[in-house]
Amino acid sequence: IQSRYQGIPYGWREIDIAAAVAQLIYDRKAAVRYEGRPVRPDDGKLAVYLRKKTEIGKTTIEKRESVTASAMTSVRSFLREYLDVMDVPEDIDMLITFMAEHFDGQSARCSALLRRYASHPYPGKEIVERAVSLVTRILASRGDAAAFVGAVLDAEDSLLDIKEDMHGVESFFEHQVHVFDAALMLLGQLDDELDYFAGEDGIGGALAQIREITGDARGCFRRIPELNPLMRAVWDGHDRLLDAKREEIAVLVAQCRR
Repeated sequence: IQSRYQGIPYGWREIDIAAAVAQLIYDRKAAVRYEGRPVRPDDGKLAVYLRKKTEIGKTTIEKRESVTASAMTSVRSFLREYLDVMDVPEDIDMLITFMAEHFDGQSARCSALLRRYASHPYPGKEIVERAVSLVTRILASRGDAAAFVGAVLDAEDSLLDIKEDMHGVESFFEHQVHVFDAALMLLGQLDDELDYFAGEDGIGGALAQIREITGDARGCFRRIPELNPLMRAVWDGHDRLLDAKREEIAVLVAQCRR
């Protein structure tokens, strides 16, 4: 573009050509790709991509494809179902902003959840990782409206599946994580006392079930409610053994005093 329009018969200056291209981008009539990836019109580096000599060779400009009416209808219908909202923008630019804000927010929430897995073996990590991968792939097309809408429509089934799976993960962190943490703490506290429970089937069985539930990395969330009664069974058995040991020691002390 620069070579053509700086030459005869045009004779435009480099900055004028860049400004004309920028206006086309602003008017949503042209799309920019840098190293093959779409560039958003509000990207802070857009001017660099358009003017810096070391970058313009990596930059391509193409006519922006408009979003068809049928695609607009389909994506708005899907978003109402997926987001459980009725008010979805009809204007394409407002719709793209609306979609980008939602998926940016979803990406941030999933990233925050992943950080919680860094120090604890909570269930559902694989689900969150799949959600991050899916949303990242969709957001990679945000610089091109038609591609962005197409990416969302192509991922309809996957988005609905991950939404259902993520509901279990988010519910776990909202309502059940404290029970899970308590179960992990119990296992840690009694780790050095397992030999004392060798003959106690009730305690040993309860501990085995707790390990099974807390060790289910794929996320057996429906079994989390079982942890409370299992922990009570362990502590009740633990207290019973302690009481028996105290009585044994008390008898021994009494015998030694005679």
